[in-house]
Amino acid sequence: MKHKNLAAEHSATCRRILDAATRLYRLMGHRKTSVADIARECSMSPANVYRFFSSKQAMNDAVADRLFAEVIALATEASVTPRTPAERLRATLAAIEKRHADRFLNEKHLHELVVISIREDWLVSRSFTERIESIVADIVSEGIARHQFQGGDSIILGRCLLVTTAVFCDPRLVATTGGFHRPNLEQIMDFAIGALRGDSIAHFTGDQLHASREPVCAGSTSPVR
Repeated sequence: MKHKNLAAEHSATCRRILDAATRLYRLMGHRKTSVADIARECSMSPANVYRFFSSKQAMNDAVADRLFAEVIALATEASVTPRTPAERLRATLAAIEKRHADRFLNEKHLHELVVISIREDWLVSRSFTERIESIVADIVSEGIARHQFQGGDSIILGRCLLVTTAVFCDPRLVATTGGFHRPNLEQIMDFAIGALRGDSIAHFTGDQLHASREPVCAGSTSPVR
């Protein structure tokens, strides 16, 4: 019983430290927030904080993991709704896009932490990518099993879908999604699901592909000249 109480107390203190770190990162950013700031927010000494997190980087990892977990929870919820595989893919990718976009608009410092974790290839970002790939692959696999999608390797097909929608669903690219000439996520999903079904490009109507036919540079909202 004593060990259980100690474990529960340790877990509660870790949560309290992470809550404080998240609040300060949201306000000031993780680079400008020191361990001393976090300790002060928790009414603890820095030395005591280090009993629970071995380094500032360990704390950054834990906060980033929390932020990724929010996206995974939303994607998972959307992926298990009782709809067709195509509808679930749309809902899952839309949930991912919305959370990243909301964070970019309203919690820029936290969004920056997520972006840096991906750019620097932190372990928590790799785990996040693998989990999202797994969620999408499971839906594609069901679509293949129900003969709603063409056959193939569901993992590879899922990764292709994520690359196709990366400008909306990759946090590093969220800031580039504006622009009159770029298709929106719904149009990209029409195109991608059509490819999974084996539809001809001729299937898509002018309204579905009304975006400019002029090529667009990666990371730009302006047509190539």
